[in-house]
Amino acid sequence: MKSICILGSGMGGSVLALSLVKKSNIKVTIIDCDSLNNSFRSDTCLEKKIEEQFQTVGYGFGGTSNLWHGVLSKLDSEDFMYSDNVKSELDLQTTKISQFFGDISHLDCKKNQFKSHQLGKCINLNKLTSKPYIVQPLPTRFRKKIKEANKIKTNLHIIENSVVVKLNTLTSDEVKSVEYIQDGVIKHFSADIFVVSLGALETPRLLFQSFKGTNLFNKNIGIGLMDHPVAIIGQLEISKKIFYTQHGVNSLSNKASNRVGFVIPKSLRVNKHLNHSIFIRPGSASKDVELCRKNIRSLVYNKISIKKVISILLNKNLFLTVIGLISEKLSLGSYTNKFLLSVQLEQDSSSGSSVEVTDAIDSYGRKIPKIHRKYSNDLFTDLDNIKTILKGLLKNNSTIDFFDVDFKDLDDASHYSGTCRAGKSINDSVVDSNLKYHSVNNLYVCDASIVPKIGNANLTITIASYASRLSTHILKLVKLNE
Repeated sequence: MKSICILGSGMGGSVLALSLVKKSNIKVTIIDCDSLNNSFRSDTCLEKKIEEQFQTVGYGFGGTSNLWHGVLSKLDSEDFMYSDNVKSELDLQTTKISQFFGDISHLDCKKNQFKSHQLGKCINLNKLTSKPYIVQPLPTRFRKKIKEANKIKTNLHIIENSVVVKLNTLTSDEVKSVEYIQDGVIKHFSADIFVVSLGALETPRLLFQSFKGTNLFNKNIGIGLMDHPVAIIGQLEISKKIFYTQHGVNSLSNKASNRVGFVIPKSLRVNKHLNHSIFIRPGSASKDVELCRKNIRSLVYNKISIKKVISILLNKNLFLTVIGLISEKLSLGSYTNKFLLSVQLEQDSSSGSSVEVTDAIDSYGRKIPKIHRKYSNDLFTDLDNIKTILKGLLKNNSTIDFFDVDFKDLDDASHYSGTCRAGKSINDSVVDSNLKYHSVNNLYVCDASIVPKIGNANLTITIASYASRLSTHILKLVKLNE
């Protein structure tokens, strides 16, 4: 029986484990700092030295942070620049991963399949390219799915409350074991194949700590950190109120809310390679744009508590923001003539953002990463261009009050990626098209760090598709070696 050790159980690790344990000839072991039965221990989170203060999500089984809100979408065709065959192969995984997310056929809708947008009489949205999204009523919780599988699958083993420190190599091209700490004790675990699924910040940390100074180290590790900076850029006001079902698709009869966003066609872009998205949401920024941003940040990044609920009830602006977000979540619709325009910006992997490690060691023996975040001036050039485009689309006395946006106004989407990107050559990537680490025969990476171009969409479906595809590859590999 072949043994597979998955380090971390984020989105990629969870989908991979649940796909592999269906086969009785494979023993799957997950090592994670989380616990299946207890609340997440924040003290096991990776310490980070960051050039500027920003929020990061928690780790754990399937992304158990309160920030993971169940938005599903796909990358666009142009985002698969590095390999011609990967997009078609990932598309083939749609049926397989629907077992985790339900009906996701809406994500394959073409532009002409969408109903006319409700704001079509006020703004000529046909000049933009529509993009489908799904918002799940309740996000898929892989903690629950792994817990259920752990009860019935004898070939699934969970090592929880454990912090992965480094990989130990047996030969010049093979990993022998992983070193981890559990309850203060240093332990080792051996397997035939290792898969790292720790995320775009900790995966490069592990590879740095394991291979730096050896011939197995890859110079591209940590280079090209990307995220989706988000900004509210203006308020659209139309001549009369309408009952608006979020993003133009009425989906009250569906289990999930099918939404439509927009992207800028290449012909209208200043920077042709940057693929940003635009969202139109009911809401008003009133006279205090910064207050609106502050309210949204508070709701997204802070955990729910009695104190927080009371503060929401006592704060009119915050309460109205909550009502708007709940309406959006449930696709209830809003009767309004005011809409907030927001953008999810694509960062370029060459912008200079990166992850490296310092000489400092945390209490678990992990080297503390230093994270450099840089925004390209291209983002602000594109923001000005997007404003010009939207202004030119207005009709029937509609107006847009555009806001000034600076670096401080860009919020993190916490979709960090690109730090161990996939590619064809060891010269410009860390893993190959099958997600195998270039210099090691039995080491794979399966998380957001392998995504070479982040696009404009949430990465949930993309990572799940990569994981499903990797499970197929590993099963073929195991069969060949039987």
